[in-house]
Amino acid sequence: MDKKPISPLESVLATCQACGKGYLEQRLSPQAYRVTASDTDFYPAQRVWLHPQPNRPTPLAYFMQTCPNCFFTTESREALFQAKPHLVEKDLQVTLQIQRHQEQLERPVSLLSKLAQAYRCCQHSFCQVVLKFQLGIYDEKLKDQYSNYNLARYYLRLAWVFRERGQLDNPTAGLKLPQTKDKLDKQSEEHKKYLGEVEQLRDLLDRDFLTLSGPEGDQKEGYSYQEILDFLQADSAETKNREALPAKDPNFLPGNVNLSTFLLDLRSVWTGVPLNETEALKFALSYYHQYFRTIPQQARSSSQVQTAYLIGELFRRTGEYSQSQEFFTLAISLGEECLRQEKETYRNAFAQKIIELATKQQNLAERQQLGLAI
Repeated sequence: MDKKPISPLESVLATCQACGKGYLEQRLSPQAYRVTASDTDFYPAQRVWLHPQPNRPTPLAYFMQTCPNCFFTTESREALFQAKPHLVEKDLQVTLQIQRHQEQLERPVSLLSKLAQAYRCCQHSFCQVVLKFQLGIYDEKLKDQYSNYNLARYYLRLAWVFRERGQLDNPTAGLKLPQTKDKLDKQSEEHKKYLGEVEQLRDLLDRDFLTLSGPEGDQKEGYSYQEILDFLQADSAETKNREALPAKDPNFLPGNVNLSTFLLDLRSVWTGVPLNETEALKFALSYYHQYFRTIPQQARSSSQVQTAYLIGELFRRTGEYSQSQEFFTLAISLGEECLRQEKETYRNAFAQKIIELATKQQNLAERQQLGLAI
């Protein structure tokens, strides 16, 4: 007996850290898919799903969790789903964060209130995911001692959200195209089959059926087959022109403002708002760089090697080729030192992989820099 396909989404009862209210949160099961290929900034470019799904969700849409009651937003982790408000009181930074969140939410003109209202009213997938990340980033910044590492990770994933916009706009588009093509090919063959038979009826139609009589039996001007065909073609062209007109942006927010305009207006009062993938990568780069400077120099871990490489790759992707080469060189050096110190086989394999990747991307950065100089 065939097993029934398992949904990749799980409904989990969560408790909001801020308002203490419970709600059902949709979470993507980590067993629902596996990553088979990654981009050079670790973006999961290819995924294999455990069971075929008509609407395959993007994992990025479930990376953050937002309370539907107070819009407090955090990274979606197992511990947070079961967190109890009385346990949060022990963390002074989180207590301060929640207090500031609640205070700003009570002010209708605050930046947080604007974000929350936009998130509540926007029904479009891409719009919702972008605003969810912005809420999470803003809430993290409410701490006195916020995490540069977390902010870097959030901005990097927000950049991936911009990269995945096509999938978020219409997750079934890629699945429907092959089916649509097959149907069109079949209809084309059927059209060719019957076209000859219709042409044989042309004279009969013109002579016997397309001459209209007036109320008193007077013959009016006849409408030939070709004239009707021309009329239908003209009507079809008009319909296509109407369909080709730009549709209303599905990302519209209250006040008939689209997402881009909303984010641009938001940036006038908060500089931490990226408008596209490149800007999000630059924010991620800045916070990764700050985080990297706080790592003790004596520490030589695979995580440090990975961070040095990622900083180099983000520098390269944002056009800073000299800085990218410096960090690629550093990643290679740290990786080689890791190989000498690490005893675990899997860590050695990871360090070796980063060294190979850093060498490849360093060569690419050199070529790109030469291309600009020529």
